[in-house]
Amino acid sequence: MANRNNWRPLLILVLILLPVFVFAQQTEPNSANLVPCGQKGAIECGYNELLELITRIFDYLVIFAVPLAAGVIAVGGAIMMTAGTNDSKRSQAKKIIWMAVWGLVVVLASYLIVKLVFTTLVKPSVIPDNFR
Repeated sequence: MANRNNWRPLLILVLILLPVFVFAQQTEPNSANLVPCGQKGAIECGYNELLELITRIFDYLVIFAVPLAAGVIAVGGAIMMTAGTNDSKRSQAKKIIWMAVWGLVVVLASYLIVKLVFTTLVKPSVIPDNFR
């Protein structure tokens, strides 16, 4: 009976990631949606569009990761404030906060690595405008 509530984190994850799939739909060619090519009336997919797709994915990742990490840190802080003298709750709150901080560090480091690779290894004419 202890595994009865395992569906809740999955449901929360799906609800958080749902806007990514909604933004992936493209209604107009060259619009600011996630997928830059391959739709009706859109440009054909090529190398430049692949690079554009990678930059858009990382942009969306950062857009969702920062507020999510702030919310998780706030939840960890609320748990710590209400823990009182309960050491197990305080250690749980510290673990939640550190996990959120490290997750944000990983997301921002990956964004920095992709930006660094695009600016140093890819020809400047191929780099998408939002990554220059």
